[in-house]
Amino acid sequence: MNLKPIHHNHSVCLLTYHFVTVTKCRKHELIDPVTVDVFAESIKHYPLTIHIGEIMPDHVHFMIQAPATMSPAQIAKVIKGCSQASIKKILPTFSGWSKGYYISSVGGSSLEAVENYIKNQKS
Repeated sequence: MNLKPIHHNHSVCLLTYHFVTVTKCRKHELIDPVTVDVFAESIKHYPLTIHIGEIMPDHVHFMIQAPATMSPAQIAKVIKGCSQASIKKILPTFSGWSKGYYISSVGGSSLEAVENYIKNQKS
């Protein structure tokens, strides 16, 4: 995976995160047509990029690039808030996300390990 740094006025950053969140009560409700593209479209007005993702019936995994100006908590709030509205348009019965989430920074050699982990979720 070839990631490009984000350039700001006086800084350059390359921050990548592994983000996971689950549906409320881990209900199995994330089905087609809910795709990674639905999430990417829902956050298009924010400086976030989903490089890779996998949608499971009760949770999602993403590798996300973000600027240094966004905290991990802000990233989670944007993804969960924006995607919930988009998913409810597709699946009106969607119960939403649980309160929690997992986010960790990823870089260097572990980048490929996380990428493979996310890609192999369904196998």
